[in-house]
Amino acid sequence: NEAIVGVRKTPAEALDLLARITGDALHVFLEPLPALPRVAKHFRHLLGHQQVTYAYLLAVTAANTATLLTLDRRLTTVAGTGAEVEVIKP
Repeated sequence: NEAIVGVRKTPAEALDLLARITGDALHVFLEPLPALPRVAKHFRHLLGHQQVTYAYLLAVTAANTATLLTLDRRLTTVAGTGAEVEVIKP
């Protein structure tokens, strides 16, 4: 999404970037995922439905004491939840 990363990427380029990120030795998939009642506090600051996915990603990040890597600079504005967020540049 050009509005997020500031440059236009083809789906193939985006997939390549995702493959490189998830191929990093420090990348892990987080399991188990926290139950929704446990992460309800992450949803209290939302302004609209488009932030629900972000809120859950932040909740998963905080529950696992992890760092969420994102291309979306706007995600830092909804952080404030104890989750670590790092914006990466493509």
